[in-house]
Amino acid sequence: MKKFATTLFMVGWVLLSVSSVWAQSTVTVSGWIADENNEPLMAATVVLLQPSDSVMVSFGISNEAGGFTMAKVPTGDYILQMAFMGFQ
Repeated sequence: MKKFATTLFMVGWVLLSVSSVWAQSTVTVSGWIADENNEPLMAATVVLLQPSDSVMVSFGISNEAGGFTMAKVPTGDYILQMAFMGFQ
């Protein structure tokens, strides 16, 4: 009986561990920000928001080449906002 209980516990633990790994799948969001002349915009702010309540999920700043990367973003739908001084 003790062996059965131990085996049952181990199987349950493995199933819970696997489901929590699947629930935490993430992605990397990356891109490039440029002006109308295709010149990169360095130091532009980039914010990832939840569409339902506009809660910030991730934040970044573009590099010298205008590129940005946000790692370990939970999979889902988001609003991507970018801002740079002098641009609307």
